Amino acid sequence: MRRIDDHGQLLLRSTDTRDLVPARLGGPLLQRVARDVVAPARHSLTYGDRVRATRFALPSDAVLCGTTAAWIYGVDQTSAAHAIEVGARHGRRVRSVDGRSSRGRSFHPDDVQDSDWGLVTTPARTAYDLARDPMLLRSVPRLDALVRATTLGIADVWPVVERNPGARWITMVPRAFDLVDAGAESVRESMLRVLLALEGFPRLVAQHDLHDLAGSFVARLDLANPELRVGIEYDGAYHLDPDQAARDGVRRERVRANGWQLLVVDSTLFSRREALFAAVAALFDRAKLPRW
Repeated sequence: MRRIDDHGQLLLRSTDTRDLVPARLGGPLLQRVARDVVAPARHSLTYGDRVRATRFALPSDAVLCGTTAAWIYGVDQTSAAHAIEVGARHGRRVRSVDGRSSRGRSFHPDDVQDSDWGLVTTPARTAYDLARDPMLLRSVPRLDALVRATTLGIADVWPVVERNPGARWITMVPRAFDLVDAGAESVRESMLRVLLALEGFPRLVAQHDLHDLAGSFVARLDLANPELRVGIEYDGAYHLDPDQAARDGVRRERVRANGWQLLVVDSTLFSRREALFAAVAALFDRAKLPRW
């Protein structure tokens, strides 16, 4: 769980700053963050700043939930401007202002715990809320990161499901968790794995360690099907560096030299779905050819 002391150090109560608000050079010295909370205008607000400022303005029974709770547990998939998701312990609706996304729903006592950030949904309840998103390409990467960042086990979520029969989008929970892989290390890797699974390709596991016949380490593959000896890697901007690209080339030649079929996917191929699916189909076709 994130430490609250690392966020919001520059936040001020507006009631304590009346002498600091006159304009200078045509602009204010302070910026409003939430009700009765301000920060120096020059300070670039982080999501953590906004969560802490919102906590100041919330009633005591308000519960941070959804993607906000996931962020508190260490999931880095929110921008500074992302909505702060808030519910109430007893279903009372919290007014949706200051960039908050209000959710008027009740929480079972076992679904809420106290923290430095105030009341927050437990990892299990947070996972349940994330999993009910109808978009698997959005929910599964968040769940991958949440499971990786906490000690949450998939079995921990089922009691939450059983306490909420008939909830909206509840049928998405088993579908989402069927695709979860805690080994995933990036959003795009998770999205690529989910996208290919939904298209019907053989399942891929994240961060597979490849060893040669002597047991020596060869490479760690972003995505792999060890049975078919197929690997897929996603190259983000980091891999555009010439030195990194050269190291990648050497490592990938070692992978292929050990009898693996390998496909490298960049942002352009990822966005061209028909071309992506064709390239992956060809990859698996080559893997199924007899090896003489």
